[in-house]
Amino acid sequence: MVMESYCDYCMVMESYCDDCTLMESYCDDCMVMKSYCYDCMVIQSYCDDCMVIQSYCDDCMVMKSFCDDCMVI
Repeated sequence: MVMESYCDYCMVMESYCDDCTLMESYCDDCMVMKSYCYDCMVIQSYCDDCMVIQSYCDDCMVMKSFCDDCMVI
């Protein structure tokens, strides 16, 4: 739930980060959000993988938690 909002916000912040030299007031926020953006990309890849391996998640405690998060995201 929380990560979803970060992921959505990440798309917005990425454009700010790209234009950081022009929008200096956003630069500091970009630095902070960069880590969230990176986490979003990682979580999203787990989500994509989850759709493929979801049938194998039953006995995998770690991946199961990612799968559960995927359903929310």
